[in-house]
Amino acid sequence: MYVITQQYTIGRYNESPEGSLSTTGAALLASTLAWAANNKIPFQQAILSLTDSGCPQHGLVLFLLPNSRNWNMCLQAVYGDLVNGLPLYQALRKRLGYFLPEYYLQAVEKAEKDGLLPEILPHFAKRMNLASEIRYSYRTTLALPFLEFVLILIVLSGLTIFILPNFQKIFNELLGGMKVPFNSGFTGSALRIYSLFGKNLFYLLLSGWLFLILFRNFRSVMTMIMEEILMFIPYFRPQLKNMAMLELAASISSYLAAGEDIFNAMKFSRKACNHLWLRRKLGRCIRQMENGTDWLDAWRQMKLNQPLNEWIICNAASRQNIAAGFDTMTDWLYHTAIRNVRKNTFWLSLLCVFINATIVFTIAYAVFASLVMIIQKL
Repeated sequence: MYVITQQYTIGRYNESPEGSLSTTGAALLASTLAWAANNKIPFQQAILSLTDSGCPQHGLVLFLLPNSRNWNMCLQAVYGDLVNGLPLYQALRKRLGYFLPEYYLQAVEKAEKDGLLPEILPHFAKRMNLASEIRYSYRTTLALPFLEFVLILIVLSGLTIFILPNFQKIFNELLGGMKVPFNSGFTGSALRIYSLFGKNLFYLLLSGWLFLILFRNFRSVMTMIMEEILMFIPYFRPQLKNMAMLELAASISSYLAAGEDIFNAMKFSRKACNHLWLRRKLGRCIRQMENGTDWLDAWRQMKLNQPLNEWIICNAASRQNIAAGFDTMTDWLYHTAIRNVRKNTFWLSLLCVFINATIVFTIAYAVFASLVMIIQKL
């Protein structure tokens, strides 16, 4: 008797964005729906497989928490809507609109109405995986230094509120009239700054909590506003432009691969674009195409200042394979973004470690210098 086993692996993108699957919620959902569409699997069963239990919950629970931001509860609600006959795009927008980007919801709606879900969903699943991998790289690199920084702030708050005032009294009683090390010089200035953060830690945490609430409810608007501001800073401008162009190239290539022409692909991509500066440029490009300008000339007049990407699509246009050109641009911009992520996360993590080390060293030096002065006096 022979037993045949088959191993299934779920990995992250390594050297190529093809062939791997992100394990984050939204990207994994997009990949699962694309797989279900290609294999003619009912969408409700595919979505149910992503829930914690793999079984539908009682309808009363979904009724009590209709607008829950819990991922598992929202998946259960989507399952119930699909079982009750609601179209996929309506169920996703109704239940998972907070988690899924607008361009994906628009693509699913158009694909379902045109009967092209098996053709369109795989391309947008790839696009979701690209964005997920970049965000994952940032989170995993900065998680530990940020956690260390928060813990040090909490300890610092306890020191400045409970320990340092008592230590000040003891020092004055033993060495009356002498300057305390943590009240003068660089150490004193640094400790006063740290104590300012420590004493106001509650208000800082409250402000951060309020910011998260606003960001949770107005994420797309706040993201667009923050990006518009950061575009004026030279360090952030090329990286934000690279990310925006990555999303645009992936969107256009997806619509082209689904059978749309370049004009409609640009129109649909502009509608789903959440970068205000790029929306303005795309709007001008589309208006020029409506007035009879060749799409390649209209693209050049956007003045994106990316000669390599322009050469890629010009070469693809000369071969009359525009979709392949934008697909190549997507892969190139993805690898460029990954290189930028690695470089940025290295310097950001190094900065966080340096800040944490400076705080610890300053506190340790102040306490040690104070003890040395007490010993010398006694």
